[in-house]
Amino acid sequence: WQPQGIFFGSQFLHHSYDAGQNWQLLSPDLTTNDTSKLHQDISGGLTVDATNAENYCSIVAIAPSPVTRGLAWVGTDDGNVQLTNDHGKTWTNFADKLPGAPKNGWIPAIEASRYNDGEAFVVLNNYRQNDWQPYLYHTTDYGKTWRRLVSQGTLKREDGKVAENNFCLSLVQDPVVADLLFLGTDQGLYVSIDHGANWNKWPVEALPSVPVNDMKIQVRDGDLVIGTFGRGIWILDNLAPLRDLARTHAAILDKPFKMFPAQPGVLAEYSSYEGPRFAADANYQGENKSFAVVIPVWVKPGMDKASGQETKTGKEDNAEGKSKGKPAKKKEKALVTVLSLAGDTLRQFKTELDTSFSTIRWGMDTRGVRFPSKNEPNRDQPEPGGGPRVLPGEYLVKVKYMDYADSLTVSVIEDPRVPVPPADRQANAAAIRDLYQDIERSAKAYDRLKEAEKTIRLVEEQWVNVPDSVKKEVLKIGKTLKDSIGVLKELFFKHEEGKGIEGNPNRLNNRFSNAIRYINGGQGAPNASARLAIDDAKK
Repeated sequence: WQPQGIFFGSQFLHHSYDAGQNWQLLSPDLTTNDTSKLHQDISGGLTVDATNAENYCSIVAIAPSPVTRGLAWVGTDDGNVQLTNDHGKTWTNFADKLPGAPKNGWIPAIEASRYNDGEAFVVLNNYRQNDWQPYLYHTTDYGKTWRRLVSQGTLKREDGKVAENNFCLSLVQDPVVADLLFLGTDQGLYVSIDHGANWNKWPVEALPSVPVNDMKIQVRDGDLVIGTFGRGIWILDNLAPLRDLARTHAAILDKPFKMFPAQPGVLAEYSSYEGPRFAADANYQGENKSFAVVIPVWVKPGMDKASGQETKTGKEDNAEGKSKGKPAKKKEKALVTVLSLAGDTLRQFKTELDTSFSTIRWGMDTRGVRFPSKNEPNRDQPEPGGGPRVLPGEYLVKVKYMDYADSLTVSVIEDPRVPVPPADRQANAAAIRDLYQDIERSAKAYDRLKEAEKTIRLVEEQWVNVPDSVKKEVLKIGKTLKDSIGVLKELFFKHEEGKGIEGNPNRLNNRFSNAIRYINGGQGAPNASARLAIDDAKK
């Protein structure tokens, strides 16, 4: 009810207005106060627990209203659902009002709606008494009437079969779209985009079928944070696609292609933790967020990957003369173009997209440079990546996929832990771009050496049937030229194949890479060591 307010539950509801400095009692005993369950010293309660972790006749769920001061819901471990709307002066118990609810069930979670002060969702489970059904209740009128949202047979597995013995554990309502609900169960996560009328199982490829005991929505970033029972913390990044689904009642699924708002990309600085470099599995490690702007996209299933038209089936296939033996067409890639708001193209690349929901990742980089290489350029990509990072700001991302196109604006922000002056960021990017000019000239020079080698080989092949007395001098000249070219190529990197790591610091590619590594060591202006590496590369 207040920024520094804290609620605490025993069999009573306690409240502190000053972050725990002082406390007041807001209720009488809100449990059943069943004395048969209060002999923890003998039995541990309903189920034996020598550690006293389960003390029955206790409050286990507290849900103060986010919109109405003085209104709060309380759930207990013995089936009571209590409500006050006058700061705890009076309480109403709805234990006997929940349709089909077992007596003395466990109320692990209550969600007080931020959209309607009389609305709440109540999670109940009763597996401790060998009742494995799912129970979820909903009221919109302060508990006067209740509706059961899930029951036996409501929750299905991904294959469409009923999820047996799948009791409920937690629930959260999205703070942006009222119809979007997340239900945590013993067998994973379920999502509803229609206020609980229908539920869909979240794919096990993204979240295993583990007990989802608690959930919170990180309002600033729009992430769903999932707490499991013994299986770690999971974070579902960016709820924008699900919000659009709920907001439009799934109408967006009729569109062939659509981009969704992306979370801001963070120009984060990473460092190794203290201690051993390669830790064993006994040490807990979370997964870092991707160093990229991640854009969710929708690709309608059934779209022809080659033409952008709806996939045809049955007689239409036969009419076009298609056959099973015909080679499949190459999967078309999406063309991604990143521009400044002034309209300057900064980066362009291609990426594959899966049907249904997919993602496009832009590493917050600009156009890179092609280093001297023995291999031919990748013709599948319009340009090399890995260029200087963009500055914090807004950027326009355009995507063309088959016959469809969409665009949106994305944000790039600096790492709040490591602020870098804009002038230093610009100096960093300028140093890389200046070095890229030398690298590009070197790559073109190396390409000319490769072309010269090809020309010599072509001449040698054309002279293969010429008498030895005639071609002897020509082959001699060709060998001399190839030897000279080989010497020049050795200036770039080791030409002959070999084992191990080739780390001659004097070779041109190594000097270029060393300079780039020093510049990219930070996001600020190049330091003295970086400038020395740049000067060495330019010699």
